[in-house]
Amino acid sequence: MLVEDEDMTSPEKERIPWYLWPLVPFALCGTLVVMIPLGILAIISIPYFAIFPERHAHLYDFEATPHQRRRLAQWREMYRDMNFWERLTRAWKKRHRLISSNKSGAGGA
Repeated sequence: MLVEDEDMTSPEKERIPWYLWPLVPFALCGTLVVMIPLGILAIISIPYFAIFPERHAHLYDFEATPHQRRRLAQWREMYRDMNFWERLTRAWKKRHRLISSNKSGAGGA
């Protein structure tokens, strides 16, 4: 009876060689140096763009008809006249509306 060797049939797992283990803390530190600032940037920018949507570029800024550009200018003017509390309320309602529409649309035919 021939018994197959498990190491021969399974793909070789890549492991870090013993002589590279001293470099692992440096790789971890390098990863943290990149990921922590990106995480902080995300924590700040996501709410910022939800509360101030008129302050960043949209598709209609680059590819739009004159009518679409006028509508975008009207929309930006409307947002410019809002105070901070109105912006927060609008962002909250918009997010809630988006979540509720996704829930109702998931079970539909």
